[in-house]
Amino acid sequence: MKARAAALRITGSSVLALLCASQAYAEPIVITSGSLVAIEMIANLDARAKDFRMIAAGDFTSGDFRPWSQCHGNCSPGTPIDLFANWSGSDFGGSVTIDNSTFPLGISSSLNYATDVVFTGTVLAPVFDGRTAREISAPFSFSARLFPPMSPEAGPTQHLVGQGTTTLRLLWRTEDLQWTFDRAVYTFEPPSPVPEPGTLTLVGLGLSGLLGCRLRRRPR
Repeated sequence: MKARAAALRITGSSVLALLCASQAYAEPIVITSGSLVAIEMIANLDARAKDFRMIAAGDFTSGDFRPWSQCHGNCSPGTPIDLFANWSGSDFGGSVTIDNSTFPLGISSSLNYATDVVFTGTVLAPVFDGRTAREISAPFSFSARLFPPMSPEAGPTQHLVGQGTTTLRLLWRTEDLQWTFDRAVYTFEPPSPVPEPGTLTLVGLGLSGLLGCRLRRRPR
């Protein structure tokens, strides 16, 4: 009996370890195309990946959209502009398509998916050079959680990641010598490819070979 109990404990521990490992190393969904377009108090998101698409919208006041809230006043030339943006739950409604199946997106329920999206980045307000409208660009990072419907058969929370370039358009206010927000576009871009270890090894061997040839040809 003791041996059987010990075996059960070992088996249970092994299963638990496998479950924890699968959760810890679960691959996030990498957003490779699409954009967040913020203009006229509304932000529209279209985030795409392989077999995945999320379409949602939220207004500036229901979420936290810093380029707009900050550039009501304190956007003098040289000021860092926070590109932070965040919406979640019922403040960011739309739809999500996974493997050709589309579901509503909004507040968590037995039918709806829900999300919490975050954009981060910063850019400096430009020096006024006589132009009353300027476009400036800076990189951004994106992360999100996608919560499945609250039902027993629903899957786990999924994580989204992404990156890209923000293009921010500002208008000059002559009366107080400040920039004011006009619109912003956060454009997703595929991640830069990382060379595999085998490729790096081949490159290293090639460089070593070239160096060896050069040393052999050097006159003594």
